[in-house]
Amino acid sequence: MAARKKRKHDTSASDVEMDMTPMIDIVFQMVMFFVIVSDFSQKDIAKLTLPWSTVGVDDEGDDESRLIINITAPRLSDTKVKKGDENVYSKIMVRGKPYDFQSLQKFLELNGVQNPKYRETDPTKKGLSNRSLLIRCDGNQSFDYVKAILQICAQPDIAIYKVEIATAEQPKDKKKAPTN
Repeated sequence: MAARKKRKHDTSASDVEMDMTPMIDIVFQMVMFFVIVSDFSQKDIAKLTLPWSTVGVDDEGDDESRLIINITAPRLSDTKVKKGDENVYSKIMVRGKPYDFQSLQKFLELNGVQNPKYRETDPTKKGLSNRSLLIRCDGNQSFDYVKAILQICAQPDIAIYKVEIATAEQPKDKKKAPTN
């Protein structure tokens, strides 16, 4: 009779292979998700050179219903178009969409105190909107645009009183020593 030899099973790490395909699929799906989400979250923020301020508070950005209005400055390339057309030189943007003052007023009426969703429930602030607003204006733009938006917010049909104006921190090289 022939003797049977017992085989030893070698289970060393070099013999085990892992299929990485599902892991790669998950990573690609996560990358796509974050690309799409980051695009939507940055739609409200336009690239502006904000005016600097020596006094300010960091923006917490905790109010999800806050509206952000961006006011761009005139660009040299826009001067080739019709002179006298203000919308060519500066743009008022909300959620990536351009507005003029009339259409902005209508938009804010729909999102201010006229909208029951945003009416202030505090009896001391009756007739006001609980919606907050952040105005981001380019440092090279005239303050008249900010003033006009503040006047629109003060209208009784809109009544948005929680208004913030964005500024940047003063550059360190431009800070001066305090004088007595």
